[in-house]
Amino acid sequence: MIYYQAMQVTKITEFIQTVGRFSLFTGRSYRSFLPIPPFSHMFKDFYEISVRSLPIIALVSAFMGIIMSYQLIYELRTFGAEMYVGGIVAVAVCRELGPVFAAMILAGRLSSGIAAELGTMRISEQIDALEIMSVNPHNYLVAPRLVAALFMIPLLTVFADAIAIGASYLVAGKILNIHILKYMDNIRFYLDSMDILSGLLKSVAFSQIIVIVGSYFGYYTRGGAEGVGKSTTNAVVTASIMILVADYFLTALFFGG
Repeated sequence: MIYYQAMQVTKITEFIQTVGRFSLFTGRSYRSFLPIPPFSHMFKDFYEISVRSLPIIALVSAFMGIIMSYQLIYELRTFGAEMYVGGIVAVAVCRELGPVFAAMILAGRLSSGIAAELGTMRISEQIDALEIMSVNPHNYLVAPRLVAALFMIPLLTVFADAIAIGASYLVAGKILNIHILKYMDNIRFYLDSMDILSGLLKSVAFSQIIVIVGSYFGYYTRGGAEGVGKSTTNAVVTASIMILVADYFLTALFFGG
């Protein structure tokens, strides 16, 4: 019994230490924006986040729109309201599914990649070498990724929304024989600026979570190659959980009233 209680206290202490270390790491990363990293140093991160993520984002978004259309048409036919499928898909995608799906995909792709890269640099003592050369690792390794994600992930979210809505029309247009202009009118009627803005603000928050979490676990990697694997796994799991938690609070903030 005493041993069990001691283990519980140890786990709680470790959790508090982890939260504190993560908070300090986040603060240092944002304070390291000055001096601003040169664009040539950030270009690789812009390319990695945007161009190389487009195929998987397009594929997942297209199937998301197709599946939603099939499901909604089947259910809405019960009420004779299948012609409203375009507006419902657009609102659901722009408010919620587009930002969250894109963030979850990018968490699996980017958080793991950042954690693996920084973790390898940590165990090979490259980060220690940067510190010895008076180079701020946060400014050199984390800040450029934060800037790139801040701009690119919201754009990827807009791209995901457009692909999902377009794929939805392919299904709805074929099944319902609805003209694209009527479909777009239905979207314009139901979709307002707050739906789009809330999705973009969510994607901004998610972009910072993806980079910070991946960088944190990579930066504090220990234990050689096995430690890199653990850091990669922890980064993906933690980023995914934090995205969902942040999504809950942001949804409550925008639409809770």
